[in-house]
Amino acid sequence: MGGIMKRKSVPIIITSLLLGFAFDWLFYGKLPGISVFIFTSLILGFTFYLANKFRQPLNKSLYWLAPVILFFSFMLFVRANPFLMVMNIFIVIFLLLLAVRLSHQPGLNLRQYEIFQYVSQVAGMPLRIINESLHFLLGLIGNRTIAASKPSKSSAAPIIRGVLLSLPVLVLFLILLSSADLVFKQFVGSLFNPSISPETVFRLGLIGFVASFCAGASALIFMPSSVPDTNQTPDRIRFNIGTTESSVILGSVSLLFFVFVIVQFAYLFGGANHIASTGHTYAEYARKGFFELIAVAALSLLLIMAVKKATVFRTAPTTLVFKWLSGVLIAEVMVIMLSAHMRLNLYEDAYGFTTLRLLSHLFILWLAFAFLMLFVNIVRGKSDQRFAFQVFISLLCFFALINIINPDNFIARQNINRFNRVGKIDLYYLSNLSEDAAPTIAGLLKHPNQNLQKSAANILYKQERRMDSISDHWQSANLSRQRAKRIFRSNAAQIEAGKPYDEYPELDAE
Repeated sequence: MGGIMKRKSVPIIITSLLLGFAFDWLFYGKLPGISVFIFTSLILGFTFYLANKFRQPLNKSLYWLAPVILFFSFMLFVRANPFLMVMNIFIVIFLLLLAVRLSHQPGLNLRQYEIFQYVSQVAGMPLRIINESLHFLLGLIGNRTIAASKPSKSSAAPIIRGVLLSLPVLVLFLILLSSADLVFKQFVGSLFNPSISPETVFRLGLIGFVASFCAGASALIFMPSSVPDTNQTPDRIRFNIGTTESSVILGSVSLLFFVFVIVQFAYLFGGANHIASTGHTYAEYARKGFFELIAVAALSLLLIMAVKKATVFRTAPTTLVFKWLSGVLIAEVMVIMLSAHMRLNLYEDAYGFTTLRLLSHLFILWLAFAFLMLFVNIVRGKSDQRFAFQVFISLLCFFALINIINPDNFIARQNINRFNRVGKIDLYYLSNLSEDAAPTIAGLLKHPNQNLQKSAANILYKQERRMDSISDHWQSANLSRQRAKRIFRSNAAQIEAGKPYDEYPELDAE
């Protein structure tokens, strides 16, 4: 065992150090861009390299997770929207941690997870990897491969290990004490005359942390773990209810939703005249309660899942009753989501598109799809794990769709179309969109409305000034920003004439 661990340690250390230096080279002092795709490719490439070198199989799920991870990392090179960048980074980190968790047990099937496990199994992975990296590094220093053999007659090994362990502590305290006392700093300088800047110390520490983290992840995948697997799902006390209780729960909620649906058909679906009779404007009625309805729909999904899991079905008739009640409740929730969708459409007609409103539209569509999947699984009697896997895949598709749609460009196009229809546009919101919207906004430079031309030039001028403040490292390369630069150059004279002024021209902006 000791020989195997020693044979694996050297490649793990080398690849981890390379990743540590690559992280510093790609990210320190730079905006995320193509760097995320390169670094993610290095992580996956080294993982497959080590698996091949050690002749150790990886979890089969990693072979289809890897292209998904690369897709979301590549979108940081494609999109410039800050929200998308943060979302994509979070998804990449989540999927990488999930890949480590799965690869720690090659025989584990992702389809065996329940919904909560997709979060619980990943949430503890950073601390587990750090813990594993400490054991891995201490094992190297402590020479654990000879721990079972006879004690060495030489006393040099313990001394060397003690020096190696004390060096980081001494350096840390030396830096702190030197910063605290000028005389001591001068004394230390006279002894060592160090020319290492605090920035260099920080970057070396960052490299060390990333390398250690990568080493811990590799050790967790490829070496016998020295840390107990605390991420195993413990035996839980199951809370069971009977079919009578579940029928009462679903039936009472269905009755409440039925009353609400009747009100929707009488007022929201009935037109503006019916709403006006209540003393509310159509826009006011549409705006009120949208997010509450989305919350109701999401909680209904969780309720049906929880009741299904907790109910003990002993006979076929009780199972059939549950299916009928679930179907009725899902149908009513679909009407509620249609109500939310219509409210949002009405609000957008009055005030235009925003990122939040667009994402809400997409979320409603995903939620409706999730309910359909749940209903099919209930009718066909499929397992909770199957539904959880379907939800996981559909969420990945949902986030991929957001990237493909290009929200900022879509929002700009919709709001311009709204201006062409009704003559109103929120110029301030348009000015805060990222470079993803630059091509659509640049099209306004030839718009018949002179004021809109000036406003578009002003917006592009501001975008150009914002981009001037961004460091122009190749690691931060981004397709949207590169395309925007070409637009700025080709329309330089008109954009320069649109220098900032105190107020936008009067365009009925909200």
